[in-house]
Amino acid sequence: MGDLRPPRWQVRLLAIVVGIALPLAVDWIAGYLTYHLGDYRDSNRGVFRINADASGFRRQDRDYSHGFAAKRVTTATWGKLSYTLATNSLGFKDDSPRDVPLQSSGPRLMFIGDSFTEGMGLPYAQTWVGLVDKVLSTQGVEVLNGGVLSYCPKTVYYKTKALLDGGLRLSNIVFFIDVSDMADELIFNDFLPANKDQDDAWTRRYVKTPQPPSLAQYSLIYRTLLKRQGRDPWKKTVFTEPHTGESFVFDPNDREAWTRGQPPDWLQAAEGSAAYYVTKLAALCAAHAIGFEIAIYPWPQEISANDAHSRYRSFWQTFSAEQHVGCYDLHEAFFPAGPAARQRILALDFIPGDTHWTAAGHQLVAGEWLRQYHERHGN
Repeated sequence: MGDLRPPRWQVRLLAIVVGIALPLAVDWIAGYLTYHLGDYRDSNRGVFRINADASGFRRQDRDYSHGFAAKRVTTATWGKLSYTLATNSLGFKDDSPRDVPLQSSGPRLMFIGDSFTEGMGLPYAQTWVGLVDKVLSTQGVEVLNGGVLSYCPKTVYYKTKALLDGGLRLSNIVFFIDVSDMADELIFNDFLPANKDQDDAWTRRYVKTPQPPSLAQYSLIYRTLLKRQGRDPWKKTVFTEPHTGESFVFDPNDREAWTRGQPPDWLQAAEGSAAYYVTKLAALCAAHAIGFEIAIYPWPQEISANDAHSRYRSFWQTFSAEQHVGCYDLHEAFFPAGPAARQRILALDFIPGDTHWTAAGHQLVAGEWLRQYHERHGN
């Protein structure tokens, strides 16, 4: 009888095909199951989970999404940095777990914003708010820091409203509006405040549905490569307005990139929401006889691109002019003449591999804000 075994080349070809196809199939199936069984929901829809911890120091809030527990001291970490984080009786980052009376006999200024205002990686005294506090306290102005990681115009409005409804008295509020706030407006669109305003036209305006990845993007290996480039395909979400049927794809990977180049599809909705809640915040402050101003500043990516006149900056400059809202524009302090000077800013004032400021960066922000403050309000 003849040899019935297949030719050796066929055996080798089959081994090669199985050796390649089997790992690819396992990789794809693992990615498919990971996406549908939890990774997408945990990382994109479960936004509160990035703002809460097991100790309860960062906690969820029914009125404004999330904040700090009051009168606590803990050792916090941000990347490789470890620092002491204390909160006062209002649940604000402070120098110590002190009691803050709701009433004040003199001027009281509250700063509010996201992680740049909270001061990630540094204790209160080394943050720009703490440095401003040290200066203004000698001039009879009390300073409070209402900023918390991931705040945006919507959550800032509702937190301020809750504080004022709770009896807190303020003379001035300055909202540090971040580049990432446009993206966060959409991420928090479906957050339903316990005491939502009846005329709130933006809360749950859109229905969110995940945009399934392409067949290739289910691959865990491919996804990992894309994530290293800052492009995670699993985070994309389709926003649909039920009344009109209009929809757009939201990609949170564009948190900063929207400031230049081709505007993403989601930007118009994000700008509408952000302007809406800042306008409501200004009206709320006016109703309580509180002075209201905003502040804007660049991310390191804009400095690297020498993009001193970004879409972000132009949007809020136009808004403040049209709405007659004072605006502290800190951009010039971060855009010195010459590329070498900008590189020194990037090297010294930003945490390596991060968008947040070092202690030196906080000193730069505090100094520039105080300079503009004294120009506006005197000493």
